[in-house]
Amino acid sequence: KLLSISDMVTGLTGALMAYLNTHSIKKIKADFSKLSITQKENLRLFFKLRIKSSLYNMFFDHSNIIEITQVKCELLTNLLGIDKRYIMR
Repeated sequence: KLLSISDMVTGLTGALMAYLNTHSIKKIKADFSKLSITQKENLRLFFKLRIKSSLYNMFFDHSNIIEITQVKCELLTNLLGIDKRYIMR
């Protein structure tokens, strides 16, 4: 069976949203602190890709995400040191 990149991105995004929806902010911070440098860098790159994709297509990030999940995404964005002002179109 062939697997496209969009399938992988959809799977990763789904897993991320499931994690964010089922874990508290305290738990997310604790789990984040346990990540290796490589894991943090990969997560940072994934978040930058999601943010940049949302700039091109506002529906990419499913604007109907519940508010608490948006807060948790912002938390991770900040923990990863991503400054959205510097992500160009």
